[in-house]
Amino acid sequence: MNKHHLCKRLITVFLGMAIFWSPLIATGLEYFEEADILKPNMGIMLSPELKNTKNEEAKRGEWAVIVGLAEQMGFTSNLYHSPTDDGLGTVLPVKTVGSAFAATSILVETERHFNARNGLNLSFQFADLRYFENNMAYDQTVKLKAGYSHDFSDSLLLFADLGYKFRNDDALNIYGIPYQRDYSYAKYLVKLGARFDVRDQHRFKFYYKFAYKDYGEEHIVPLTNSLDWSRHGAYFRYRFMPHPSTKIRFWYSFKMQEYLEEKASRSDGRTFVNDPMEKHNYHKILVWVSHEANDSLTIGAKYRMRSKDDTYQSYESYVQHGGELMVKYQATLLLTLELAAGLNARAYDYRGAVQIIPVPAGTATMTNDKWFVDLTTTYQLDEYRTLFGGYALRTRSTNRLVGTSFMDYAVHCVGAGISMAF
Repeated sequence: MNKHHLCKRLITVFLGMAIFWSPLIATGLEYFEEADILKPNMGIMLSPELKNTKNEEAKRGEWAVIVGLAEQMGFTSNLYHSPTDDGLGTVLPVKTVGSAFAATSILVETERHFNARNGLNLSFQFADLRYFENNMAYDQTVKLKAGYSHDFSDSLLLFADLGYKFRNDDALNIYGIPYQRDYSYAKYLVKLGARFDVRDQHRFKFYYKFAYKDYGEEHIVPLTNSLDWSRHGAYFRYRFMPHPSTKIRFWYSFKMQEYLEEKASRSDGRTFVNDPMEKHNYHKILVWVSHEANDSLTIGAKYRMRSKDDTYQSYESYVQHGGELMVKYQATLLLTLELAAGLNARAYDYRGAVQIIPVPAGTATMTNDKWFVDLTTTYQLDEYRTLFGGYALRTRSTNRLVGTSFMDYAVHCVGAGISMAF
């Protein structure tokens, strides 16, 4: 959760996974989906007045403490992201299940500047999301972070962050049934970097990040491998302000991810005992332009490119392009409306449009188009309390014909709540 944003829109969910067997060795998953479903919890919002007050306390050498709580209720139309047919017009024996939900977020954060150039930030975050229709679908997350920064000059800042995240196992298939595996995990992060400002117009940020993901896997299926992985990579961010009301951002990252036990798949999806461990390289580009048209209206647009390179025989490889349009309207000093809509289109190199291993010769490769719409509104009651509400739509259109993963779905989600921070 990022306290500087009004809406934490994306959640990592594990849906549509299927275990399959190769001729000589059992692999872990048909795919570990990277979904972009709305998390029906907008998180804790900090008013500009509260942030300024705490900043001043930290600069005076005090331990500036923020305690936040957010509560939300809502409804999602398709809890398991279930398809209604198999793409051939055949109705599947699966129901689209809707569910009410309740979400809670807690934040405890403290910051202190030991002198004019050194600062320390510590934070604890807890999120709990429960669906009334199925108590096995609950999502519980704990995050810990420690960050240190040192200003070498007015333009150069160095920083180092340590992070920890735990998430419970909430993986369910399209029928609402849990998997045999335990997909709970602990994730460890280390980040080292620098930020460099050139006047008020240019800001450069570089950092290198290390991550290790350790899955629970207490109930691991016999003969399957651990899915634990390590990842490291470089990140570059640039912000240019040609005008005080206009920002242009360019982000690029390159990451290398290696699995400890999971064998790589061949181009037809099969895995053999003498194949190497799975290894992926990721490239990601973001171009983001925003403009304050006047005191009330801000418009923006984003372009994203993400590629995944399966370094063995490219079975997992894909290229994804996406775009997003955003509008923010400050209706009054206290009321804000935001609208965002876009598309992410992904095409795989070898993964087939049918859930069959080995992939039959001549099979079309799989494509995924994901559309999204987010409408959010906030009303600031006072310096400490904010009301919020929102609607979100997520759809997936794919050429996958049959199976339990990568199928078409549509999800509508509405929610409202209150955020308090002191």
